[in-house]
Amino acid sequence: MGMSLYLAVMVVFFAEKYQVAVNIGWLVVALLLTVLLTFAGPPIPGELLVVFGILAKQLGFPDECLVILATVDVLLDGLATGTSCILRNAELVFAGADCNELDTKMIRKL
Repeated sequence: MGMSLYLAVMVVFFAEKYQVAVNIGWLVVALLLTVLLTFAGPPIPGELLVVFGILAKQLGFPDECLVILATVDVLLDGLATGTSCILRNAELVFAGADCNELDTKMIRKL
């Protein structure tokens, strides 16, 4: 869901920046493509560039907008990956404690 919102904001930003003609039909197509491509994107780092590259060509954006998006994608993808790695350990501890598969007394001693 977050990626769909991010892509929608980026599409509107680039439409305004590069003065692409926007009407109601264009917005519907942009939102529909954004949602569909979010689910169809490959689960790899940099997937946003693949998805946005398709969107950019379909909606008539110039190629230079991919450079801006690549910079933003590296920053946000790194932040998301780091946060996920940090929170994964906490998630495992909470899940293990809920299933009584974790010795919480031993962990509290550490």
